[in-house]
Amino acid sequence: MSFTVRGALRALAYAPSWETLGQAAQRAASGALWEAHGNSGVIFSQILHGFACSLEDKNEASIQDLTAALRKSAEFAYRALQHPAEGTILSFIRILGEQAEKLSLGKDKSDLVSFLRTILDGSQYFFDIKDGDGRPEALRQAQTADAGALGLYFFFAGMLRVAQGRSLSGWEKDDEEIAFIEKLKFGAIDSVSFVHTPTYRYCSEFLLTDCPNDVKSKIEAELAPLGNSLVIAQTPKLLKIHVHTDSPQIIGGILRNYGRLIDSKKDDLTEQCLSRRKDILWSKSFEAQLPSYQIDEKDERILLVTDSTCDLSPETLLTLKVISVPLRINLNGQSYLDGYDLSSRQLVELLSWQNSQAEISTAHPSPHDFASIYKSYPKNKIISLHPSAFLSGSYNAACQAASCVDPEQKRIRVINSKSISIGLGCLIAEASNYITSCPQADLDEVSAYIKLLSSKTHLLFTVSSLQYLIRGGRLRTPKQKLERLSQAYHIFSYSGETSIAPLARSQNLNRALCYIAQRAKAD
Repeated sequence: MSFTVRGALRALAYAPSWETLGQAAQRAASGALWEAHGNSGVIFSQILHGFACSLEDKNEASIQDLTAALRKSAEFAYRALQHPAEGTILSFIRILGEQAEKLSLGKDKSDLVSFLRTILDGSQYFFDIKDGDGRPEALRQAQTADAGALGLYFFFAGMLRVAQGRSLSGWEKDDEEIAFIEKLKFGAIDSVSFVHTPTYRYCSEFLLTDCPNDVKSKIEAELAPLGNSLVIAQTPKLLKIHVHTDSPQIIGGILRNYGRLIDSKKDDLTEQCLSRRKDILWSKSFEAQLPSYQIDEKDERILLVTDSTCDLSPETLLTLKVISVPLRINLNGQSYLDGYDLSSRQLVELLSWQNSQAEISTAHPSPHDFASIYKSYPKNKIISLHPSAFLSGSYNAACQAASCVDPEQKRIRVINSKSISIGLGCLIAEASNYITSCPQADLDEVSAYIKLLSSKTHLLFTVSSLQYLIRGGRLRTPKQKLERLSQAYHIFSYSGETSIAPLARSQNLNRALCYIAQRAKAD
């Protein structure tokens, strides 16, 4: 939710002084929707949208107006979900509205402090884990509080502090807040359990613009079979879809039929679930509830580590039991994790929309990134296989990390694959198969096998534009030739020892691919 609130604040920072309350509220709602992350974040953006619609023509709001706005916020939030679930942020915004309606509607805006204080006090039972009568059944059984609802509580608690003329900083030392937080404490940490485990792997979000009216029901019908936790939120100009799915690429293709896709992301729910093991506790009872497809820390097989330039899908990496450390992509001031926040296809689409105007750069994983992986598996021997040191700094970063974690080189080997992209991916796949078929092989044997394969690997590829090869310094071509060269499909070879070598050009992609196939067969 912090991303969502931050989006609203950023939007308000550009609000002109002449805007009405309703216009400013709509600006905040649009900014929140743009930056919304996760289920609760998208729902929260709809809560703000409900507020904005209720206050649309107003320059100031009375207690009656705020009560109506809370009611409409709940309506918008419930309407955004295909299957609304109680015990979540939905329930809490509805409860706030109910508490507001219980108050006398005759009070004016001078009673804002008492209004906020009353509705917050009247809703605290929702979080009282020990004695909260009337709490939703799912929360009572789990003996926990919903994080999204708690975030919404603190949002309104912040409004109250501002209305009282108090600073937002130092709230954690406030006696009232300390008393409230005490209600959230429960039992021993080893009693934590999942209310439910993820059914689908990816938490995916898509942002559309230029959508026709009344497309929500059509989108729901098409996406319903592909996942769950479907939330469709909107403002007058934007439409945001949140869905848990195994097929984010398919959903992205479907949504392009309804508008212009301007942003998307996916978070790996299974990875998040597994990472909680280290963040929360290490008890055996907790580990037993986690999915079994994570690399078992008791498995002392040789582990393979690489980075996201290998261009292997997340599913393939899981099957091969390979740990991939993502590069960072900086695009127009926004930072993305390669393959996590932004797929290769999504990156190509973003670049094609912006033509040559995109400001893009990449950063290889840092030594700290690799070191954190090496330290996470202290019992395993590790082979860290990376793209050509001529083209990427990943190899050097991994060497630095290995020298710190394993200075005597007893359990970590870092190898320069002398390849890139799918060439690196093929080496990783072969190395994984070798480790599986020869479980007794030691680090030196596996390393020697990989280096032998690397010496026999020759990469051939074609591109339709030289723009990014030249901009990234991978290819040096005089500027005056760039325009003429960009009209063809260029075919290159790379063997890892020298720079990328041009082989041929073709005006047709099929001919370029045929050339590559014939050249590969001849080699």
